[in-house]
Amino acid sequence: METREETLGKLYALRAGLSYIAQEVAPIYQEEGDLRPYELMDHADEQKLNSMTESQRKKYDEIQKIKEKAEERSTFEEEISLFEDDLEDDKKTAKKSKFVHSVFILPLRILGMILVAVGILSAALAAFTFIDGWIMELIPEEYFWTCIGIGLGGLVVFGGIGWLLLAFTIESKYEKAKSSVKGTNNIIEGLKEDIETSKTAEKELARLRQEGKQKKREVAEHKREVAKRTRPIYYALKESTESFISERDWENLDLVIYYFDTGRADTIKEALQLVDRQKQTDMIVNAIRQASSEITTMIVTATRAVISAVDVACEQICSRLDSIDSNIGKLNASIDANTAATASLVSATQLQNALMAQANRTSAQLASDVSYLKGEYALMRRM
Repeated sequence: METREETLGKLYALRAGLSYIAQEVAPIYQEEGDLRPYELMDHADEQKLNSMTESQRKKYDEIQKIKEKAEERSTFEEEISLFEDDLEDDKKTAKKSKFVHSVFILPLRILGMILVAVGILSAALAAFTFIDGWIMELIPEEYFWTCIGIGLGGLVVFGGIGWLLLAFTIESKYEKAKSSVKGTNNIIEGLKEDIETSKTAEKELARLRQEGKQKKREVAEHKREVAKRTRPIYYALKESTESFISERDWENLDLVIYYFDTGRADTIKEALQLVDRQKQTDMIVNAIRQASSEITTMIVTATRAVISAVDVACEQICSRLDSIDSNIGKLNASIDANTAATASLVSATQLQNALMAQANRTSAQLASDVSYLKGEYALMRRM
């Protein structure tokens, strides 16, 4: 008759085995997280973005900035095409302005200055004559032509100012045309620099895509290596526990241990029946979480008898690793020589250490980590 401690030892040993595999899987999760910024480079997923760590999100943002810069190249090229068209128009305008400027600007200035000078002198002379006559109390009518002279002089002054203003306008248009050509040239040169920056970003983006592919291959290879190391342990756990608990109940292991250890069930079978009832009430997730919290304490405060039973059960699991090659070797002889050699290095102490290290995780989480590798296990079986 199996004692209560021996039964608990088997259950905890199963949890230890699951914990060991979960420990092996944990680094892969980290690597997959580091790979995520590359995977979401072209197809962003809001849920996955929100689940990123700070460093992963920082890397994602860096990649997106490079991608945006690389994608700006076509826009810059279109803008250059438009500005080059504008530049041709500006050059034509500048050429016309230069011709007008070179031909008319100097004569206009000279003529304007002469007219202003003549007008001022004429108006001044007429004004002086008028004032002189007024002082001598001569009849104003006698100075009619003098007044006409003053007016004509003023008109000549205004005419000269008009010619000078025309010269100024021609000068302004010419300077504006030159400035426009220079400004457009500067814009085009700036856009060409932006295009070079975009080309550099394109090269960097191509490198990042290649880097992402390489990381993906490395993660896949790491996953295969972990699967090779843990597959014998997985099969050893199945063989050593299938007589009292099926693999589909591994995720409920914490509840089974909790019901059995607290006396709510006298046998594993009864504990499994209670688990089935718990499922029917749709409270299984919370129940497992509560049980896992209790089990964390149970693992730490386990009695010497239970610890001894766990040690024995772990030794039994490890002893199965020596023969696991013959059980699964028929399915994959090329791999099992390596996996059996690796698995034989796993000791009962390592299993117990894993049990303690993963004590704060639920059996559902541990079973999920094992399921994560089952696809690789299945691929190995088909090879």
